[in-house]
Amino acid sequence: MHFPALVRLAHIAALSLFLTASAFAQDTIILAYHEVDPVPERGWAVSSEDFADQMRYLALAGYNVVPVSDLVDYIAGRRESLPPNAVVITVDDGWLCALTEMAPVLKRFGFPWSLYVYPKVVGQGSHALTWPKIAALRKAGVDIEGHTMSHAHLMHKSHPDLDDAQYDAFLRTELDESKRVIESHTGQPVRFLAYPYGDYDDTVVAAAKRAGYEAGLLSWFGPNNRSTDPLRLRRFAMVSDTTLEQLRTALGAATLELRDVTPANDGVLTADQTALIATIDDTQLDPASIRASFLGNTTADSSYDAESHRLTLSWKERPREERQTAVILAQTKSGGRSIGIVRFYTSISARQKYAARQDALSKIPLHHTDTTRQ
Repeated sequence: MHFPALVRLAHIAALSLFLTASAFAQDTIILAYHEVDPVPERGWAVSSEDFADQMRYLALAGYNVVPVSDLVDYIAGRRESLPPNAVVITVDDGWLCALTEMAPVLKRFGFPWSLYVYPKVVGQGSHALTWPKIAALRKAGVDIEGHTMSHAHLMHKSHPDLDDAQYDAFLRTELDESKRVIESHTGQPVRFLAYPYGDYDDTVVAAAKRAGYEAGLLSWFGPNNRSTDPLRLRRFAMVSDTTLEQLRTALGAATLELRDVTPANDGVLTADQTALIATIDDTQLDPASIRASFLGNTTADSSYDAESHRLTLSWKERPREERQTAVILAQTKSGGRSIGIVRFYTSISARQKYAARQDALSKIPLHHTDTTRQ
């Protein structure tokens, strides 16, 4: 599925306003990935390094990654509850990187995930998965679901040359036949559908229900809960320049305010610095809950002194990774979540490299018809 650029901009702009009211609601967010590549060439591709950091963040921050089937069963009343801070991971299209780049990382963290494939692309070129590789992913526990037959726009207005009967036949091929083909290769029922391009209306939803799909995934951002129509599940698009700060907001955590931070956020580590220090004096926080860790492989000790309001994250060996990201976690006295993110670099050249990379990622068109993200 490709998310329209306008939608991407709109839902990012609306995140803070929307989640201020729902930050602590028991909602489930679905993350939508397409590609993960060492160096992204498409706007829908996340870099391998960023993807690993995003999964580390979910694990470190205490999010519970659950299968989409658990969410659907919860909405349908077949499941009494979901764990707190539930998140669902979905991957669209069926590109080879789902096997080579994503699966090893997700396996390392024990995260369940679902892959949405369309038969017309399977085995087409070196960039796409083959049916044997899809079957291998299924055997390894990956949930294989539907993404239509040819990744076509589904609404009738996109096919003005088709009369009603021809359009109905088109929908049956895209929805019913693709479901049958995928099931024949995986040996498992296809229960869920990702609508290509977020292209759906009431007629498409009715056709999906007729074809036997229990849930449909959209391209619009929002929470999912017991009141959500399972055939209109909302998702958050993970794209080439999605930041951890945006992910934090999308998942509903408040921003933990840090003062007097050294090394400064986006700063450069000096030779004599052996600790990250920050002041946290929010009286709404539970002091005993405040802790910090690095996302990467740097071993560090965390402490918080409630009297001085000082957080210290100290290390013995100089960090080796050029970019260091510290995540500071806290709970409010009422049970809410507050998360701070501090990023620094081990050299000026490293900071310049990552700044140039982020600028380049932000300029990759989100879709082949786009020239910029604006």
